[in-house]
Amino acid sequence: MKILTAYFNSQLVNAGLPDDLDINWSLSYCQGDGVAFYGTLYSRHWNDLFKKIYPGQKRKQRMFERLLKSILDWENYYHKIVIYRNQFGYRYAHFNTMEIDAPQAENLSFFYDVEAKKEWYFSADNVYKYQALWNDFITDLEEYIRDLSKRLESEGYRIIGATPYESEVAYKFETKNYRVELITDPLPFYDHHFETYMYDCDFENIETLCSEALKGQARFVNVYAQVLDKKTGIALGEDYLGSLTYDPKDKSLGGYRQILIREAIKAARADDGLISRQAQLMKKTQNSQTYTSN
Repeated sequence: MKILTAYFNSQLVNAGLPDDLDINWSLSYCQGDGVAFYGTLYSRHWNDLFKKIYPGQKRKQRMFERLLKSILDWENYYHKIVIYRNQFGYRYAHFNTMEIDAPQAENLSFFYDVEAKKEWYFSADNVYKYQALWNDFITDLEEYIRDLSKRLESEGYRIIGATPYESEVAYKFETKNYRVELITDPLPFYDHHFETYMYDCDFENIETLCSEALKGQARFVNVYAQVLDKKTGIALGEDYLGSLTYDPKDKSLGGYRQILIREAIKAARADDGLISRQAQLMKKTQNSQTYTSN
């Protein structure tokens, strides 16, 4: 599972949802972008979801727990709630592409079956309170799911923002004849598998990695240093490091700034490197002359 998808999955589980939902996302600042998830919520998840939706309401939680037990004792059909893809979900993925299929109270055996009514632990005059308890849960569950989608969309954009959108000059200096640059390139870490791509990073798990990104305490880049001839713009020496993670406040890039620049300068000074780049310059000059004469 890719890093961002796995992060979304962990947050859904923390929110009381199962860990096998089909997660769809597109986060490129285009119309219809967002996060959506589809699948089945079996009855074993309902009580935990109720507690997530109504935190701290102990009396209400106890009422629902007892009601749910009675409903399931009599129910032969409704044992699941389905989050399904509506007509817009085949093109987009966001909070408005999800709908839920769930019964209203009047469709549950516990409330309409003649024999079940004999088992009511409340008076018939109060049945509307328990029907409302169930119906409100279904209504609020749908809103809860959409709010989760919006939250994950926001967090997803912030995580993606932990890598530059395009190449950036992180550091540079000049001498009389040369310009030395340290360039950071985008690293789409979020679209790779944690186990195979980030195996040598300092994060124990995906949640820790994404948490650091959300707090702005981690930057993910590919980085290289280059020594340029100021007159021609040709790179005389380079050094590259892929998949670097560092604290954005650390201008040394975890100490790699000095190492990369030193190695790039060393490469520029090497005889083989200079000969190779001089040949490139000669070829460039010849091509220019040929084009001019034609």
